[in-house]
Amino acid sequence: MIIEDPLALPYIFADNVYLLPQDKALFNKPAREAAAHFPITETVAAPVITFNYTGRYQNKFLVLVHYSGHEAMEPAHLSALESALKRKELSLDDIAILNLNKAANCRFEDLMTFFTPKKMLILGESALPQELAAPPLNQLTKLGECDTLYSFAFNEMMGNKDNTKAFWEQMKVL
Repeated sequence: MIIEDPLALPYIFADNVYLLPQDKALFNKPAREAAAHFPITETVAAPVITFNYTGRYQNKFLVLVHYSGHEAMEPAHLSALESALKRKELSLDDIAILNLNKAANCRFEDLMTFFTPKKMLILGESALPQELAAPPLNQLTKLGECDTLYSFAFNEMMGNKDNTKAFWEQMKVL
């Protein structure tokens, strides 16, 4: 006879056929009491999430961008960002630039857990994390404890004085 389901054993055989003497006492106890004698020792660690970003992130200032052909940003756009940061007495050492094109499947929750930013600048619609609804454009908002500015991408600002002015007015207070 082939028994495929071990739960069928008590219905087919007597307890002394398939249980050891020390297990008989546990078998007749309620499931919670019996489970206490068999502690789970194997633990599964959650995967460690890391991001490849540019900058040293000393001031907890996260900049989200989206560039398909570059590691961080297009050189002309990076220069413009550095200029804006310099006016705020900041540098690349103070921020982290994360290119979401390189981290396409990341969740917003993962970003916030990994970086725990105090300030965040989102440059363009394509730089919005997947689950995040677009905050008001060029208005300083709070996402949890993080001051956030969602603004134009640099390709929308370069050569457009109105977009650049709108960005800078909010960037000054971020």
